[in-house]
Amino acid sequence: MSIPSSPSATTRRSIRSCVIQPHSLEETVFKSGRVKMGQGCTIGCAANLHYDITMGDFVSIEQNAFVMKGEIIDDDETWRGNPARSAGSRKAIAATPAAAAAVA
Repeated sequence: MSIPSSPSATTRRSIRSCVIQPHSLEETVFKSGRVKMGQGCTIGCAANLHYDITMGDFVSIEQNAFVMKGEIIDDDETWRGNPARSAGSRKAIAATPAAAAAVA
């Protein structure tokens, strides 16, 4: 999925309570770019994606994360925090004892 930024399109998009923002006004200069998502990506509630982001397949962005402009996220990674950073692969995180206890 690629969301183009064009002056005629609505530039703020909200999908399940998250924000995909392919534009910014930085020091009176309008900047825009694309947000590219691979297959099977999950974006948590209240997450915010800035412009020029490339997400691989099966990426998970956790709730309240803020992915900054220009980030490239590899396949099967989980990102969290503000600013968002990699927490590792989804499979590795699911295999930790803390994750197993949270599911139980």
